[in-house]
Amino acid sequence: MKIRAVLLDTSFFIRLHGALSPLQVNAEKHIQYLLRTNVALKISTISIAEYCVKGSFDRLPISILNIIDFRVVHALAAARLSKIAFENREQGVERSIIANDTKLLAQADAETDIDAYITSDSRSMKLYKQCNNVNPLSFQFIDLHTPWHEVYSVLDL
Repeated sequence: MKIRAVLLDTSFFIRLHGALSPLQVNAEKHIQYLLRTNVALKISTISIAEYCVKGSFDRLPISILNIIDFRVVHALAAARLSKIAFENREQGVERSIIANDTKLLAQADAETDIDAYITSDSRSMKLYKQCNNVNPLSFQFIDLHTPWHEVYSVLDL
């Protein structure tokens, strides 16, 4: 699949700036590869709000990011995904992650140019799978724990 744009989750930026995180290098390599291949990097205003709880706005690489505001089309998509998540809560998705995660997944699904969503949040993967099983989503889920070169099928030279 050709990736035109990717939505980067809050956890991606936490790992990118987490000197103690073993995922920091992988996050850096993702950004380098995506920029080199002209993939648009996007961040949601929701992720900005989440990141700024403990992080600083000026640490986000805003100059290379496209900011996506949360709009009505996203709200309607989030309602659809939240309904799926709430109806299937017993399958392991916690209520506490449903609100913002469904909004971010909804933005990725509603934005026609977004082909991928990158996160290190394994709970978000459960939510993605659950929603995707009921209502196929239009983007690929990329787990930051997977080495970047495996995700994009390239040699790590």
